[in-house]
Amino acid sequence: MVCGDLNGWFESILRVIFCNNLPYGGCLVVFAGDHGQLPPVMALPLYVSPKLGKNTVHNKSFSGFIEYQKIAEVYILEKIERIVKGKEGAEELKDLVNAIRDGDVDDDEHDPVFQTIRSRFPLNLSTAERDRFAEDDVVHLWYCKKPAAEYNLKKLNELSTPVARIKVVHPEGDKLSEMGSADDAGGLTVELVLCVGSRVMFLHNTWLDEYLYNGSMGTVTHIVYAPGQDPPALPICKYYM
Repeated sequence: MVCGDLNGWFESILRVIFCNNLPYGGCLVVFAGDHGQLPPVMALPLYVSPKLGKNTVHNKSFSGFIEYQKIAEVYILEKIERIVKGKEGAEELKDLVNAIRDGDVDDDEHDPVFQTIRSRFPLNLSTAERDRFAEDDVVHLWYCKKPAAEYNLKKLNELSTPVARIKVVHPEGDKLSEMGSADDAGGLTVELVLCVGSRVMFLHNTWLDEYLYNGSMGTVTHIVYAPGQDPPALPICKYYM
């Protein structure tokens, strides 16, 4: 969900780029989304008016809210494309998703929505279903970072190939940086563990022209060090299209 502040800056920047005072610089802007999704973190959604105050008219959140109110046409899509009508369990799934979205879930053991959710807890799954989650082509979503790191290390060990342990390089004398967590360093961990066959993902838009953007993934095929260098020196990186 885009917040009003971001929309306000986006709108004003387009006016500067196209050198006019028209809303969004005269561009056609299409908003798409679901008002039932989670609101922005520590910010007001587009459709919520900021509190009035002395500096409200100069606030980007307020201007973003005002421009959002000027939307000329609204189209409501009622068909959920990801759920095939008539397929077994499709309607139940749709009702379940809508109930969770609206917060209409009761922990009463007789509530059908709660019963459906509880049936999907790992302890309630059959052995065959649990084994499916161990397959290599299954994407895992973890509720916190620790089990994700433990699972990744387990899969690396199962590859039975040499592992390169790459330690982060801190500015000389920067003890605070050495003691900081990955959250304090924008996702940079103290140690990166890689081996041939491991999967990697870019977390920043590094080189858009060559498709090195946030979320793009690749596989390590070789780990090569410069002549005369060995771990813990940094290996040479080469990206192939």
